[in-house]
Amino acid sequence: MGRMARTTFKSDPTSVHELWAFLRSAFPDQSFQVRDMIAEDDKVVVQWSLSCTHLVRRIPPTGKKGSVSGIAIYRPANGKIVERWVSTNLEVLKKRLELN
Repeated sequence: MGRMARTTFKSDPTSVHELWAFLRSAFPDQSFQVRDMIAEDDKVVVQWSLSCTHLVRRIPPTGKKGSVSGIAIYRPANGKIVERWVSTNLEVLKKRLELN
């Protein structure tokens, strides 16, 4: 299972594909940047940032631009990611996009 800011979500391949499809539809101009990556023992740590414009969603698009950064920790085993932890502040992004 994945853990993300007080939310637990399914991390099987189908669920991950559905999540990214949703994010691409809500933020079609999103730019995801890997800022740093460190691998040690059985973990990989990624520092990342995301910038986007809110264009489509269940609520009317604001057209506002926003960005957020975060850190993800992955534990791979047998060629697959078996655990992941993501830390980011989605409330900051929601405020920047005027979604509150």
